[in-house]
Amino acid sequence: MSTLPYRAFLVAVRKDLLVARHGTDAENPYDLALLEGVRSIREWVAVHGGGDVAWIAEARGKREDRQLAATWSILHQVPSEEASPESLEFVPAHDNVAGLQLADLVGYPVARRILNPERLNQAFEVVRTHLCGGQEAGLWTLLP
Repeated sequence: MSTLPYRAFLVAVRKDLLVARHGTDAENPYDLALLEGVRSIREWVAVHGGGDVAWIAEARGKREDRQLAATWSILHQVPSEEASPESLEFVPAHDNVAGLQLADLVGYPVARRILNPERLNQAFEVVRTHLCGGQEAGLWTLLP
């Protein structure tokens, strides 16, 4: 993990804090994460010469996938200089897509770091150098 050539963009939404702050009016945390993640990745790609991005999400269930696809659709209805003909593909976890497996291997240590920042977390130290931008070299905690 430490020597693989990758950049990881992580968006973390502390659902407990989001609900505590906004109650039942809180936005959907998955929608917030998608919007911030797309914005951040588009920005990084533009700075590094542009190009196409393959957008893949792990399927989470019919209702959840429909909701995320609706947010994706809304995101692409807004005219902007960044807009491009992008698509989002939902892939079941059992398909063992390398990018989704890598996301799991990076995401778990980051989640542990967010929830227990004072605890020793060697796995986070391994992925830290691969995190891109953000508050802690690629670690965002969103509290709108």
